[in-house]
Amino acid sequence: MTQGLSFQQVEQFQDDGFLIVRDLLPRDAVDPLIGDIERKVDDWIVEAVARGILHPRDTFVEASFETRLALASNRSSEPSWMWEQIQSKRNKTAGMFTLRTWPTLLDVAESLLGPEILAHPQTVLRAKLPDQEETVVPWHQDLAYLIPEKAGDTLVVNFWIPLVDATTENGCLQVIRGSHQAGLLPHEEKITIYVGVSDADLPSGEIVTCDVNVGDAVLTMERLLHRSIPNMTDTIRWSVDSRYSQVGLPTGRPHAPGFVARSKAKPDSVARSHHDWIHLFTEAGLDWQERRRSRWSEDLFELIEQINTRPLPFSFCTVREMWTDEHISKQMLDLHRDSEVDSSPRNQSFIDRAQDWIVSHFGIAKGTKVADFGCGPGLYAMRLAKVGAYVTGIDFSERSIQYATKIATAEGLSISYVNENYLEYEAVDRFHLIVLIGHDLCALSPAKRKQLLGKFQSMLLPEGSILLDVYSLNRFSKRTENQQFTTHSDGGFWARVKYYEFEKTFKYDDEKVALEQYTVIESGRNRTFYNWFQHFSPEDLASELAECGLKVEETYADVAGRSFDPEADDFTVVAKPA
Repeated sequence: MTQGLSFQQVEQFQDDGFLIVRDLLPRDAVDPLIGDIERKVDDWIVEAVARGILHPRDTFVEASFETRLALASNRSSEPSWMWEQIQSKRNKTAGMFTLRTWPTLLDVAESLLGPEILAHPQTVLRAKLPDQEETVVPWHQDLAYLIPEKAGDTLVVNFWIPLVDATTENGCLQVIRGSHQAGLLPHEEKITIYVGVSDADLPSGEIVTCDVNVGDAVLTMERLLHRSIPNMTDTIRWSVDSRYSQVGLPTGRPHAPGFVARSKAKPDSVARSHHDWIHLFTEAGLDWQERRRSRWSEDLFELIEQINTRPLPFSFCTVREMWTDEHISKQMLDLHRDSEVDSSPRNQSFIDRAQDWIVSHFGIAKGTKVADFGCGPGLYAMRLAKVGAYVTGIDFSERSIQYATKIATAEGLSISYVNENYLEYEAVDRFHLIVLIGHDLCALSPAKRKQLLGKFQSMLLPEGSILLDVYSLNRFSKRTENQQFTTHSDGGFWARVKYYEFEKTFKYDDEKVALEQYTVIESGRNRTFYNWFQHFSPEDLASELAECGLKVEETYADVAGRSFDPEADDFTVVAKPA
């Protein structure tokens, strides 16, 4: 199935409140998650042994996915502990993300919700163990497990996805056809850990038992009454609840973020990996594992753990947040504008020398077409425009582009400024010169560098050139891992109000990458910002350029044309189409 639902299926879903979709997902959609779960089960069993609640001989290494957790739980002195690990929300894995964003699944979601699809924050991995009372869920409506007054009338579609064949014997789902039309019912009956609707309050309707196989999905509305029945087999019934709603509508879970799974209006808002999903929690100052916490000391411990956890290289990107946050973007602009401070791209004297060298070296004159990627407030774009070049400046920061446009207008300069992520910029013109100044390439992951350099190659005129600067391995050798804590009583770079700042530097020797991580703690929210720095040897940079159809013609110490210095902290290259 590749084209979503038929008109008849949509009507059936709206009338019945549920729909069984057969053969929706291939094995490739579910197997990565199963692999993640198998590894987690292995970890939990190892931890259970370490805790002394499971004997080392009872680890059942050779058991199957369908049986291992159940066998180990039965031998454990605290079987509920192992099951609780599954029932937590620590499952924001690559496999879970793959399943939740599988194209055919999103095609079906789009049939019901439209093209702006939010992967709802309420998603659960379930393990229904054999003959376990805690896993028997009474009749209920999903809306009752949200905050109804915070959910409004939002349509929340749950995809109940079996990871093993779900049958009447092992505890599949049951639904009451058409019960979504009864409205939200009182959930006053508690069975084990769940609340549900009493038999007296149940509306009349056909009870449908949903036997489904791996690859199938049961779609339900947030007001549909449903339950799961006991597992009478000796295997585990594994399943996933993956919910979706329309982007921009209330979710009923205001404290927890969902991620954009599909968007035609704002495709750059779509999460690209489970790291983006996790980052939404850390950005909001939340525990991405959504664990219940009872003491402030536990909160503090987990925050410090998070601060000191080494992320994978380029696994988080906060460029958008830094350049679009009203306060931070102003600080960034001020740093760029103040060309007398060392933290600006270069001081005024250097920029003047660089501009003179660029004009002379590349023969910039009237009619020369120049693209300035990451132009900021136009420090270089304006100087090149003054000698007659047709300059296009591209930058993520709306504030910087507004400032640059204002200055260009005041000085009568014809510069085309574009407020856009330059990774997504598409040009009609081809350019004589493309500049990327300020070590921007070093802030990008390998995949994004390849994307950008490929874009450059396609945008150059045959005789065109690229000028870019990068950090050297010499600079990397000087970096050290360190940490610092600072109190900003009157606000500062990251916020205008009082905040506490934890700065942590990580080095990745194999990748020649450094990370400056800033955790900012304000009253009511925590945020983390990541500054990545890739370091290059001339040979490594030449190799990356060659993979994108470009060759290094010249190497310099900087963009002012100084002779190459192998002991310097950075270097500059001129590249042309190969």
